[in-house]
Amino acid sequence: MLSFNYKYAKNKRKGTPRIVASVLRDDYPCKLKTPFPKVIIPLVQSRVGVKVSYSTAWRGKRDAANE
Repeated sequence: MLSFNYKYAKNKRKGTPRIVASVLRDDYPCKLKTPFPKVIIPLVQSRVGVKVSYSTAWRGKRDAANE
């Protein structure tokens, strides 16, 4: 039987642009000007608990501005 190590799985979770866009919409409602991706990365990590790359933060920022 396989055992599931939650601690290992938690550290390996990755964010998506949709998650980044959701965090930005919550923190910056109705604003087109949002922070730079280097500022977004720790924000998403502290709010949601997932890691995002620079490009994912950039895509999420773009998605939040387009909605």
